[in-house]
Amino acid sequence: MYYAITLFESRQRFGIIFLALSVVLSCLTAIKGKKLLGIKSERWHNLVVGICITVAIVTGIFFYTQFMHLVWERCGQNMPIDYVMGVLIIIMVFICTWKEMGPILPVITLVFIAYGYFGNYFPGFLYHPGLSPSRLVQLFAVEIDGIYGTLNQIGCTWIVIFVFYAGFIRGFGGLKYVLDITTWFGQKFKYGLTQIPVIASMLFGCFSGSAAANVAGTGSFTIPTMKGVGIPPKYAGAIESVASSGGQVMPPIMGAAAFVMCNYLNVHYIKVVAYGLAPAIVFYLSVAIAVYLISLKYLQVEKIVVTEVPHISIAEGMPILISIIALVAVLAITMMDILTVGFFTIILFLILRLILELKRSWGVNGLKNFGKGLIEGIRAGSLSMVSIAVMLGIMGIILRVLTGTGLAQTLAFFMVDISGGHLVPLLLLIMLVCIIFGMAVSTVAAYILVVILAAPALIMLGVPLLSAHFTVFYLAITSAITPPVAAACAVACGIAKAPFLSVCWQAMKIGVGIFILPFVFVTQPDILAFSSATPLAALIVLIGLIAITLGIHGPWGGAKGGLKRFIYIILGGLGLFCPVSPIAYACLGVAVLLFAYDLTRGRRVKAVAVAENNKPSLKP
Repeated sequence: MYYAITLFESRQRFGIIFLALSVVLSCLTAIKGKKLLGIKSERWHNLVVGICITVAIVTGIFFYTQFMHLVWERCGQNMPIDYVMGVLIIIMVFICTWKEMGPILPVITLVFIAYGYFGNYFPGFLYHPGLSPSRLVQLFAVEIDGIYGTLNQIGCTWIVIFVFYAGFIRGFGGLKYVLDITTWFGQKFKYGLTQIPVIASMLFGCFSGSAAANVAGTGSFTIPTMKGVGIPPKYAGAIESVASSGGQVMPPIMGAAAFVMCNYLNVHYIKVVAYGLAPAIVFYLSVAIAVYLISLKYLQVEKIVVTEVPHISIAEGMPILISIIALVAVLAITMMDILTVGFFTIILFLILRLILELKRSWGVNGLKNFGKGLIEGIRAGSLSMVSIAVMLGIMGIILRVLTGTGLAQTLAFFMVDISGGHLVPLLLLIMLVCIIFGMAVSTVAAYILVVILAAPALIMLGVPLLSAHFTVFYLAITSAITPPVAAACAVACGIAKAPFLSVCWQAMKIGVGIFILPFVFVTQPDILAFSSATPLAALIVLIGLIAITLGIHGPWGGAKGGLKRFIYIILGGLGLFCPVSPIAYACLGVAVLLFAYDLTRGRRVKAVAVAENNKPSLKP
């Protein structure tokens, strides 16, 4: 926050300080948290922590003080001390990433490093002359790139300022406030109870960079609530998994990928938010309809116990609402730097919270309550920052291997060749790659990994740059609900006490839109344009997704019901993907008429049933 207001250094040089302090904080949290390197002996573990902190500080000071020399004087002719310090900081990033995110991402990075060194042993298009150990260290650290590269610079400025904003919201009870709002909604409307996870996860997911964290944050409340009113455990877990995964596509944060995307697209952040708004709304509406159809089958109204409706304080939500409105307005009108606007958004939020706390309890007690929220917000933001910082550092190593060996461009050409120059096979291949990479990493990491490979391949086949990036971004999110890892489903099935694969299968059915929208971005690019054509394109896509959702979850049984569901799926698919526009619009029109007929017929059947129940009995 100090850097945001003073800009006392270049972003690249400030990133050195940021990464060093993030490593130090990661090591400090290991003293009473998850251990470094799995060391069980407390004495030896604390000794290792002390060594790691010392190394992080020493390397940070070295690269910060030697920055100009490394960039301008010793570039390509480095001294032995440069390589020693480079190796040490690389090792520290590996250790902290392992501690924060588990072993999978470090192991994948080691595979890429091995490819960079042993490239001359690989056959065919994978061949390259191979890079020496000294050259690898130069690429990863000594040239102030790799772990100190673009991703680290985005992380230490744009991403982290909003991570702290989300941390302060949580520190002052923002998550509880969101859950209270959704609980109030669920108790006011009969079928609104099952919409609680959709709304809560959408609101909470706006500021979270992890689908699994969304599930853990809201699922502990929403999943037992759904199970308590008759929703089967596998459906309860699946609904929460999909809703939490969708939080990654909802502006303004979009799982932190919005900041990386605006850097790749070379456009302002507010434009990326605008581009992503319509598809995010369409996705959540399709999920809400799927949840409603599931509720029609399983919701047991008699089990809904109307407890005390939570008191919703309008004043409690005003700091969040006003700060978000100010954030969007300032970014849209002034196009100021994201870091500066994020800083003043935090200050505005804190001022409003201070006023609110003093209004509730004037004097020392109000200041104490504000201090507690402030400290908790700093803690939440710091802990979230650490995992993002080390993850972006190690991702920088992977990207340097991809670009330094020429593998990124080679794989792009290879994917075009293997797809035969056809768009649909290429998209399916990219989906497979996204799911594979997404097994191990967060949404933003999977997006970073795949966009370097896939976006050039899509552009080669004529896909617009914006559509290519959003296609990869949405496909990266599918890994959160697709086996064999499905991180969101893994957390949800534990809470719901349901079989993992059953939760995954139902989640893929409920969240079918997340698989369809990446293809829609190619056939209906206007949905991303944020122009006068966007509302019509969004309506067309929404109708198509609703038709497909009705085909999957429609409340019709038997052979006729199966045929009707099949017709809905065909009409929705043709409406979205038929290259002949009149045929596509005709299919969507037929789907709307069929849905209107089913709706009116359902109301007539219900009216007849009510009338039959109200007839006077003939028995004395």
